Amino acid sequence: MILSELVQYYEDEAKKGNIPQRGWSAAKVSYELRLNEDGEFIGLQSIRVQEQRGKTIKDVPILLNVPKQATRTSGIAPFFLCDKAEYLLGLNADYSGTSDEIQSDEEKKVKEKNKKKILKKFESSKKLHTEILGDVDSVVAKAICRFFEKWNPAPEIVAENTAIQQEWDGLSSGANIIFSLNGTQRAQDDSAISDAWNHWYQQTLKQEDTITGTCLITGRHSPIARIHPLIKGVKGAQSSGGALISYNTGKQAFESYGKKDAQAYNAYVSEYAAFAYTTALNSLLSDGSHKKHLGDTTIVYWAKDDNKLCQDIFSDFFDSDEANRMTDSKLNDILNKIQDGMPFDYQGVSIAYDNPFYILGLAPNAARLSVRFFLKGCFGDFLKNFAEHEKRMEIVKPSYIRESKIPLWKILRETANPNSQDKAASPLLAGAVFRSILLGQAYPISLYQNILMRIHADSGEGKISFYRAAIIRAYMLRNKRRRVSVALDEQSTNTAYVLGRLFAELERIQQDANPEINTTIKDRYFNSACSTPAYVFPVLEKLSQHHLRKLSDGSRIYHEKCLGMIIDLLNLNSNPIPKNLTLDEQGIFILGYYHQRQKFFEPKKINKNISGEGA
Repeated sequence: MILSELVQYYEDEAKKGNIPQRGWSAAKVSYELRLNEDGEFIGLQSIRVQEQRGKTIKDVPILLNVPKQATRTSGIAPFFLCDKAEYLLGLNADYSGTSDEIQSDEEKKVKEKNKKKILKKFESSKKLHTEILGDVDSVVAKAICRFFEKWNPAPEIVAENTAIQQEWDGLSSGANIIFSLNGTQRAQDDSAISDAWNHWYQQTLKQEDTITGTCLITGRHSPIARIHPLIKGVKGAQSSGGALISYNTGKQAFESYGKKDAQAYNAYVSEYAAFAYTTALNSLLSDGSHKKHLGDTTIVYWAKDDNKLCQDIFSDFFDSDEANRMTDSKLNDILNKIQDGMPFDYQGVSIAYDNPFYILGLAPNAARLSVRFFLKGCFGDFLKNFAEHEKRMEIVKPSYIRESKIPLWKILRETANPNSQDKAASPLLAGAVFRSILLGQAYPISLYQNILMRIHADSGEGKISFYRAAIIRAYMLRNKRRRVSVALDEQSTNTAYVLGRLFAELERIQQDANPEINTTIKDRYFNSACSTPAYVFPVLEKLSQHHLRKLSDGSRIYHEKCLGMIIDLLNLNSNPIPKNLTLDEQGIFILGYYHQRQKFFEPKKINKNISGEGA
């Protein structure tokens, strides 16, 4: 299903001219090698652009459509029109333009061996370009052929070139170079050259000894791809790319139907389909504004119709940067129409509720890629489910919290140890939470369990934070179908909820009696009060009497009145304090504590309780 949808995406985008045709690929290019009509080297221009990467601004290569660059192993394999400096210029990193130090005989042998290998790479590139462009009647083509005839690839001469010395670090690190005529016309844009490449590429395919069969993706009888192109741009994967589909040779476990050492011939995918799905996926991954990272997972998403606008909306919904998100009024307008299953407008364009939308999560796995999840559904359904999740996450918040929505990465961060160097959540948990939100399913129980575990393990202000309380409320609403208010529910008689409120009031009494105190009963008794309240609250009651005696008469009377109101809700005569609270009841206890604490800081004029509805 994944491959067929990617092939369809490729075909849709190819019709619009938004994606490379077969025989072409997108490549990151850093430099432009400028030639004149006689093929003379006249300059080397950086075409990189500046981008904000974290807190710094860096020069990054641009993405250009160039002749196809196949997977290159340790052998010598030149690329046409776009390649590294060692192929196009004979650049050898051993010659940095500095004087050689005293070398051993072994080091000299290695250096000489590298020199010969670089010269072979240049000669192979020269042969390829001469073969393809030799008969092409084009000024640019002739200039490239003359360049290869005139250029001296001797490493010591190349290293002395002033233009090359200025860009030595970038060139020697493997940056790609393209040809241009006088800096005004790039070689790959010349129609005669592109026609010559397409003809050469097609002839090469016909000469290859390939197996034919029925493609599992297209259903057509076609040449079968033995090795699929690599996927680039997945976070944490190899920079050279990773394979989505591959088989090791010589492994009997993969040699089904007698196809020994056949690699991908065990699962028939045509060369066309392999090119189409990898080109589509590489195109999506290269678009930084339309992909997201969730832990170790790279998420890409696309729509069948109105592709860019749907992706923009989806990006706005999940953007972790509050400044980049759409305004609340615009977001709420979209959500109101989505709730009714109606089309909605975005940037003046009407988008259908039932527009097919696809979300793919990829993670690195050695030289391969693993699929964390693949979601397919109506665009409106995904947004509706996400909107309902955000509504479940609503809870009264401290005044210092400015954000209106809680991004997914913050939810996941709450499950990790705040004192560890790696604060990333479990990759499996991240994927499970993501799926549950977009599909409108119950949250994974491991999310709730991890939050309880962190609350019991941590201390200080972060022990019961706004984010953790919001997660617990969402879990109770969706998974347990409990009615849990956004703010304090003063009428609730739920034992666990009232006990949480009572603990918060006892803590406030202690803090008012000892203003300079740094450690409260929360640090010592909260965990046991939350799990085994019958054994702890009698101790806390005795402590509170000690604390009340330290208060002034007015303050003591006020706190005794507050305590009495909360204790009356417990109805202890018929319902004694339970010995143990279940995991679900512990969550309710925590919400009662959190709500009561937030009530203490509520402005006196505001005394409203906003109730939430069960999911």
